[in-house]
Amino acid sequence: MIDKVKPLKIEHSTLGGTEIDPFPRESDPSEDYLAGKGIALENLDTFLINKSATNIQFVDPVSGTRTLESLHKAADESFSNVGNGFIATNTQAAIEESAVKLAKTRFSITCVFNATIAANQWLGYSDQLPGDTVPIRIPRNSILREVTVSFAGSLVDGVIVLYKNGTAAGNIINSTTISFVNVTGGGVFSGLNLSFNAGDQLRGRWTDNGDNPNDMAIVYFFEAV
Repeated sequence: MIDKVKPLKIEHSTLGGTEIDPFPRESDPSEDYLAGKGIALENLDTFLINKSATNIQFVDPVSGTRTLESLHKAADESFSNVGNGFIATNTQAAIEESAVKLAKTRFSITCVFNATIAANQWLGYSDQLPGDTVPIRIPRNSILREVTVSFAGSLVDGVIVLYKNGTAAGNIINSTTISFVNVTGGGVFSGLNLSFNAGDQLRGRWTDNGDNPNDMAIVYFFEAV
């Protein structure tokens, strides 16, 4: 606030002035403020604070024009999605994307096999429960997203073929996505998109292409839908 002031000049000819001022100011001795079109910073109208309708408006060459109202909106705040798996580029979208991600419950099923994995061996829950007779049961509608495989042995060659709801060739749902060529220790297989309904059966089968693994563990990671 400032002290009440009298006009330094009369800015309009209808009020007794000699001319119309092209840069009018409001200077009313009955008020305790000075009013103007806006404030230009650094002598440049590209850096400006002024009024737009019912909002204070800020202008600069980098952010462009933003009102005071928009500065309070999460959708107008930028968000970096570099290295965090998000698609969102503003804060509002990132919050909503987080809610979606949290709603997608993930669960896993672990299977363990002792000794050497034989060619064409069925892989169920364990070597004591072979997959051809005791298949893995999927508990809810879900999508198989990832598979991790660990084993003893070096330079292993082969493929784990997955079957859904049967043991015939027509029940194969992947062919080469879980593949090993001269691999030691196992591997992680991401980017899968294999759908299951609650109660569906899942079986694995080892296809031998060379050296076989020993003492293998498989973990299937599902995303509930």
